[in-house]
Amino acid sequence: MIKDIGKLLGILFIVIGSLQIIGMIINQQLTGNINIQFSSLIYFIAGYYLYNHNEKARKIIMVFMGMIMLIQFSAFIYFTLNGIPEGAQARLWGVGISNIINLKFIPFVFLFSIIIPAIPFFLLRSKQAIVEFSDTMESNNVDS
Repeated sequence: MIKDIGKLLGILFIVIGSLQIIGMIINQQLTGNINIQFSSLIYFIAGYYLYNHNEKARKIIMVFMGMIMLIQFSAFIYFTLNGIPEGAQARLWGVGISNIINLKFIPFVFLFSIIIPAIPFFLLRSKQAIVEFSDTMESNNVDS
């Protein structure tokens, strides 16, 4: 069992933000284009607050991850029913991957990518996370 969900997810979000920055650097080296993703800043902030067991951050991140899962599932349904539009291009970190992956598999990429936001969503909804984050909230109220 995971000992501290807040710290684990805090580190995970910081790693994701760092990977985005590395991806921006790689993209700039490969294509010469600068593709700045400000979401890495959001990942660092979310990681900080999760690491410190902030209850509001837990709730906000659960809602946000739930919305991302719904959007990705909706995209999977849409592309499965309607197909990929003619001339569509798949990009990852600004680099075109249409030559690497067949576009008919794109709906399954959306389906598989639901796993990424599902991990923090379900971990933050667990009883252990509720206890961890509420204990920190109660200790902060006692200190003030």
